Amino acid sequence: NALIELSKDFLSVRDIVAAENSIRQAYDLIDDLENENVRPRLLTQYAKVQFENKDWRSATSHIATAIDEVDRIRYPEDQIDALGVALKLADAEGAIDRAVELGWQAIAAIETMHTQLDAERQGPSWSHQTHQLFVDLASLYAQRFDDTGNDEYMVQAFDVLERSRAISLRQHLGHPLPTDVLGAEEGLQMELVSKLSSLMADEELGFEDDASMFSNYQHQHNLVALSRLAGI
Repeated sequence: NALIELSKDFLSVRDIVAAENSIRQAYDLIDDLENENVRPRLLTQYAKVQFENKDWRSATSHIATAIDEVDRIRYPEDQIDALGVALKLADAEGAIDRAVELGWQAIAAIETMHTQLDAERQGPSWSHQTHQLFVDLASLYAQRFDDTGNDEYMVQAFDVLERSRAISLRQHLGHPLPTDVLGAEEGLQMELVSKLSSLMADEELGFEDDASMFSNYQHQHNLVALSRLAGI
């Protein structure tokens, strides 16, 4: 576990070589692991490093094994982490349908965790990590819209963002997030909304301007989110 965490730390500061060295050391010990829960975490981290090195084949193989194993032991946070890596790999390889499927699997697992209050125990860093999955999935729909001009994909993108913001609102009301974490999440949301706004303006879908579109989205989101919190 220590080598896995060390690899994560190196990866977070973009020291890919050190991250790879650490996870390789851990991988050399994989056959001696006594705790089966560690195996999928190790394989997921190895896949993350391989993704950064654009070693798609090895990364895909390791993440597929990780997902199989984590499904068996049923650790939701490890499952979500592995699905997030698999989504990025599928997207990088141009398998958009597969990436979308993986994204919805991850979101279903995230929403289940929040329903059971397990996610609140994970802390702000976990909240930020899972939030990125919503942004990644919404970005896939934005990409599809950009490619096809089909506004149904934009509807899906905003639905994904609404789900993310509903969770953020629930967390903030129950366990307020630190300002830096909340600001980072809102920054990701605003960045993607800005991107969606630009795409919609380019396609001339009838919105007067980006500001009115975003205002309308915010209003609808708040109504739905508050309704969910109230159990309506």
